[in-house]
This record gives sequence, C-alpha cells and structure tokens, in this order.
Amino acid sequence: GSVRFRRALLAAVQGVPPGEMLGQLMLMAHSPVMLSGPSSRDGSGKPACWGLVAQRYAKEEGGFAAAVRKASAVLCDAVLGEYGIRGSAFDRACALGSLESLAGYALDDVLPRVLEAVAGDLDGETVCALTAKDIVVYRTPEGQLARFEQLESGYVPQEQEEKNVKISKEDKKLYGALAKEFAAEKAAKKKDEKPKMTKQEEEVFRARLAEEAGVRATVAAVKASAELGLSVLSALCRGNRKGMHAHLPAVSRLVWPLARAAQRLVLPSVEETAVEVALCCSVRLSPQVPKALCLVSEAPSYADLAPVDAANVKGGVRALVADMGGYPLPMESFEVVFPVLRFAIENPGVGSEVQDLAMKTVAQHASPSEAWPRARIIGVLIGVMVANARLRKAAADLALKHAAHLAPHDVAELLDGCLAAEPVVRGGVLD
Repeated sequence: GSVRFRRALLAAVQGVPPGEMLGQLMLMAHSPVMLSGPSSRDGSGKPACWGLVAQRYAKEEGGFAAAVRKASAVLCDAVLGEYGIRGSAFDRACALGSLESLAGYALDDVLPRVLEAVAGDLDGETVCALTAKDIVVYRTPEGQLARFEQLESGYVPQEQEEKNVKISKEDKKLYGALAKEFAAEKAAKKKDEKPKMTKQEEEVFRARLAEEAGVRATVAAVKASAELGLSVLSALCRGNRKGMHAHLPAVSRLVWPLARAAQRLVLPSVEETAVEVALCCSVRLSPQVPKALCLVSEAPSYADLAPVDAANVKGGVRALVADMGGYPLPMESFEVVFPVLRFAIENPGVGSEVQDLAMKTVAQHASPSEAWPRARIIGVLIGVMVANARLRKAAADLALKHAAHLAPHDVAELLDGCLAAEPVVRGGVLD
C-alpha cells in the first residue's frame, strides 16, 4: 500500500508549481503510512518519498532549497494549522516529521514563524501556575475525589499484607490453606464499603466531583499544550542541529522554566527536548549534562534535591568539564549549560571539588570578543562574594573582567552589590 501511495504522490507532483501543492505533498510524504513500507527512508534516514519530491523540484531556479524558502509561508501554514500540529495524533506525526525536513532546508525562514505559533504552548508561567494540589486532582481517576493527605504530610502510603486477619473455624474447615487469603479478601471488601450518604452529602460530593473535573481538564490541556511545544522544538533540533546552534540561547530559555512545573508534570518531555538541545551544542555533551540541567531548573536549591538527583547534578558538572576538553564553548553553547554551572557555584552543598570545577569553567568564558551573558554572570558572582568567603577573591576577579565589557543598560546588575554588608564585597563591586 505504501509503495502505491508513493507512486500516486509522485505522479501528482508532475507539472505543479512549487508553492501550490508543496504543503500537502510535504505532509503526505512524512505520514506514518508512507514511512511504514520497505525502503521508506533513504540512507540518511530521511523519508525517501520526500527526497524524490526534492529531485522533482531540483530543476527549479535555485534548486529545491530555494523553492522551499520561497514557499516557507505556505509550508509553515500547513505544518502549524488545524491539519498539522493542532490536528489529530496522525496529523501531528505528519507535521512534526515535516518540520524536521523543513528545518533542514529553511531553518532561518521558518523558525520565527514556528516560535511565534507555539509561544503560548511554551509559556512557563501558565505551566508553573498549576499547584501541587491541581496535579493531585489531575492524577485522581474520574469519579473519585482527590485525597491530599500524603501531599500535606509527605507520607507515601504503601500497600501492606494484612498479617493479623481473623479466620473463623468454619472458613478454616471449608477452605483449608486458602482460608487466610479468603478472610483477607472479606476484610478488604468490608473496609471498602462506604456508608450511605445523606442527600446533602451527595450534593456536596457531586459538586466537588464537578469542580475537580474542571481542574482535571485544565491541567490536561496545559500539559498537552506544553508537550506539543516541546515536541516542536525537538523536531527543529533534529532537523538541523548545526543551524539550531545559533538559536540555542532563545530555545533554552523556553525549555528550562517548564521543568519547574509542580509534581514534575512535564519533566519527561523537558528531558527529551533537553537531550535534543544538547545535541545541537558545539561539542557532544554526555547524557548526564542535559539530565543535570533539568534537575537544577526544577530545584530552587541543593537542599531540595533528592540524594540520587544531587549525585546526578555533580556528575553532570564533571561530565561537562570532561566534554569541553579544556577549551571554552561558544557563547550559544555556553548559554545552554550556564544554569548547571550557576547552580554549582551558588550551592556549597555540591562540595568544594565540583564548585571549583564550575568556577574555573565559568572563568574560561570571559574573553572580550564574545557576547557572554555578562550581567547574569556578574549577578551570580556578587552572590558568591556575599555568601562564600572561600571563593570571594576568585569571584571578585572574574566579576572585574566581565564588568569591563558590560553593556551600559546592564550596569544596574552591580547596584545590589553596593548594599552588601561585607566591606570587601562593596569594595569589589565599586572597583
């Protein structure tokens, strides 16, 4: 079936101007149906049918890439419309695959349109406005009321086998070895039996069910929206890793805030996108690095990390330093990894070894020729000067290097340091 589908699709291409049907052809060429048969992908893993479409339009002036750029508005409309990422699961699969290919040919043309279209989906404030109680309601099955006891106490109940079940003589005689199991089952049924509600209690119960159904629908919509936005960013990264490097600062600022959603609502999707973003960096980063980036984006401080997560953060810093091989990163890649370095510098709990590694790594990125995020770096260093006597001198020296090239509108970042209680900090900032 997929082979015949490909033949029909290619026949439809003949004699059609690029902008007229290219959007529909692109979606069809990337459909799961077209990619299900033998030889459905070429040697590079791209849809074979899309490659044949490219060959058909290669004769156009400027080649296929020029045709795609010329028709980028039409193609974006097809991908981002109601039969694209906003459509059914099938439509979305076609659109995300198309977006990968589109990024390979015309990333700079399509990226602004795509980011504008998914800006609302990637709004971190909307996702983080959901409370932990909202997530508990969302995870409660339909028809049941949410229970918040374990959320408030931190206690996680575990099912335990009933050891002291009373077994009647009759049951023991009738069921023998199965008597204990049978008695436990009867006890459980009795425990689950609910007392009959009064009419007023029933009304309250139904009202609460309706209220929680609304909360559940809201959380589901926000979650689906954020996951859609993240899948779009992942598709762009997969489609053009080299080209996406220039856009990493903007993309990473969209991804990390979503990790702060209550109860790790969209963390799995954030982790998947973080891996794709990391693959667009100038050096190949170890898997520990994007994992650590997600963890530090989620946790306000080191004390909020579980022991296993704390170990992963420290491992992420060490892996990053090893991946860099002693050389500084370009500004775009540095913007991606800066959050984990900042976290290590600001939190002595990571240990002096990891903290020193992070400090030395940030110090590598102070050359006057690059547009480093100097204001944010200085803000972190002033905090270190105030809170960490051991690193105070190193932080002051590095802050001076960045301050010499600070943009005029960023000088305000230094003003807070002038109010520090420690004279040495005030002196360093004034210098």
